[in-house]
Amino acid sequence: REAQQEQLLLEQKRQSEQYQKTLHDMIEAIPESVCTFMTNLTRNTCELRYSRVLYAAQRLQAPTVDGVISKLQYIIPDSKHQQAMRQVLGREASLAAFAAGQTQLSCDYQCLGAGGQLLWDRTIISMFRNPDTGDVEGVVHTVNIDKQKNRELIMNELVEKDYSFVALVDLDTRTVTEYGSRKRSATEGSRLVDADYLTAMTDGVTRLVREDKVAE
Repeated sequence: REAQQEQLLLEQKRQSEQYQKTLHDMIEAIPESVCTFMTNLTRNTCELRYSRVLYAAQRLQAPTVDGVISKLQYIIPDSKHQQAMRQVLGREASLAAFAAGQTQLSCDYQCLGAGGQLLWDRTIISMFRNPDTGDVEGVVHTVNIDKQKNRELIMNELVEKDYSFVALVDLDTRTVTEYGSRKRSATEGSRLVDADYLTAMTDGVTRLVREDKVAE
């Protein structure tokens, strides 16, 4: 029995150490985060861990998860974006998603910046269970995605007016983001591609350029 108890204590220590490492890694995971919160969804508590934008810290800081969601709602002028944000990031919605097996949620929305300008932000919550208390906790990051949204707008305009298909290939990360066809808006996110795909796409583009020159 003593051996079993000792083994149990060692396992609890291992889980606690793993929890602390996971928590640290999650907090540091997105260095470009506008602000980062540590939340306890079970107990409805929230702590601002980091903010590189004073306006965000002043407008969003609150002692509870519900309080932060309420304050965030006030700087989102579009009612549809408000509703989408609550449905995804609200405390009860997050807990339900975690119970269903989801550990990460995200929501894009337009909000008001310090000067009253409209900004596109994305809020991401990564959830996990605290092994010591059993509580469901989460690390929340908010990042600005203005550049991404503007790029999507431009690509969709190209697809609608001039092209049936547009793809952005990042050779460094080996990912491709596809936009098309005329009846479909930009896809969300990118996908990893292999060398054969990149070679085929490059060859295809080269062939089309040559055909255009011959036609001219």
